[in-house]
Amino acid sequence: MWRARWDPGVLKAEALALLPCGLGMAFSQSHVMAARRHQHSRLIIEVDEYSSNPTQAFTFYNINQGRFQPPHVQMVDPVPHDAPKPPGYTRFVCVSDTHSRTDPIQMPYGDVLIHAGDFTELGLPSEVKKFNEWLGSPGFTAGVLTSHVAKRCLRNGTSFPKAWMS
Repeated sequence: MWRARWDPGVLKAEALALLPCGLGMAFSQSHVMAARRHQHSRLIIEVDEYSSNPTQAFTFYNINQGRFQPPHVQMVDPVPHDAPKPPGYTRFVCVSDTHSRTDPIQMPYGDVLIHAGDFTELGLPSEVKKFNEWLGSPGFTAGVLTSHVAKRCLRNGTSFPKAWMS
């Protein structure tokens, strides 16, 4: 999880806990703005030269810089998940690979829940329904769901009922 607060021209971010992949990273506004330039009233975001090859990127940044830290990424220190949230901040909670096992999960408080995929075991309608009920439970004001490539239950424009959207 991480929280971010936008001030005029500045992004302040602190890691609340490590993400499931083991990384806690945030982009500072100055680095983001340095990677952008305006050209004929269009915003251009320059892509890292290694973005299409994660193995090459890891090798380059790990070997050449002593650790995996691209130059436009600011490493931040983790903050305990139960630390009080300052006013004006948004707390994001990111989970993935729950595979229909949401009952034993004790979720930390957050404003926005991000589920990064693999939320069912088999993609059965009953699993999707149970997951939808879990998503709609109190605690988060917004949610983002990304479907794993194998989740056929969300293909062809299907979506969760409006209960989750309200």
